[in-house]
Amino acid sequence: QRNIIASYRVRQIISKSPAPKALEALYKQQFSKPVIEYKLRHILLKDEESARQMIAQLDLGESFTDLANKHSKDTSASNGGELAWITADQMPKAFQQAIQDLQTGEYTGSPVKSSYGWHIIQLDRTRKVTPPPFEKVHDELLTQWQQQTLSHFLNNLRENAKVELQK
Repeated sequence: QRNIIASYRVRQIISKSPAPKALEALYKQQFSKPVIEYKLRHILLKDEESARQMIAQLDLGESFTDLANKHSKDTSASNGGELAWITADQMPKAFQQAIQDLQTGEYTGSPVKSSYGWHIIQLDRTRKVTPPPFEKVHDELLTQWQQQTLSHFLNNLRENAKVELQK
């Protein structure tokens, strides 16, 4: 009986329509900051020494793509170490820190450690991502609003609950 009542109350809460400004505020919160995507290449090696040797070869003019093809332990090796377009928040923290000062075409001068091994990372390109139109993400924003509304309701219940222990 409690489950039925709780389920009914949850449906009541999330079935309410949000004020248009509430969804617009969520949209602005998520899409007002410019998003930059990065096109990276990397060479994954098992140890730091191998990575340092690879950087030395790059410094002598060797092709990043060729070295990735021959030496990288990653599945991207066959594609010259090329990774898909990625935003900073999608990449490991070590990658974020390593590429922040790179210019297009440059590679990291020191090996970058991750849980997979040691990387040399090259920045191929960057691009700004145009935010999707409000209409395209409306349903997603509505779901988020419903989750937030329910979460606020439950937090309010917890904060105002009076629990008494009986002996």
